[in-house]
Amino acid sequence: MVECRSPSPAASRFLESQPISGVFADRHLFSSQAVAPAFVAPQRNELLRSRPAFLIDGLGPYNRNLALASQAYLRAWLADYREVARTGFSIIYRNRGQQRICPFPLGLFAALL
Repeated sequence: MVECRSPSPAASRFLESQPISGVFADRHLFSSQAVAPAFVAPQRNELLRSRPAFLIDGLGPYNRNLALASQAYLRAWLADYREVARTGFSIIYRNRGQQRICPFPLGLFAALL
């Protein structure tokens, strides 16, 4: 999880992957099997209705099957984003349609992660 101290509110209540992927922590390092697929459906639908300015994929570098870009249900939604940076631990995407000013320099992501 990445925490940012900013006057801006969080873009989503999903600051953790488990409610969306259905894969418990630590299991996501070696498995992409959702424990309760029916449980994640409402959270996935909520995510698809959101339009955060930035996305940080913290699973993809560890488990390619759980990468945001590998999720069929996210393909159309993720098309609104472009990859803007990578660290050893994450892939950072920015919404193509939102021209908001970032409350911190984008290069700071690399320093934080």
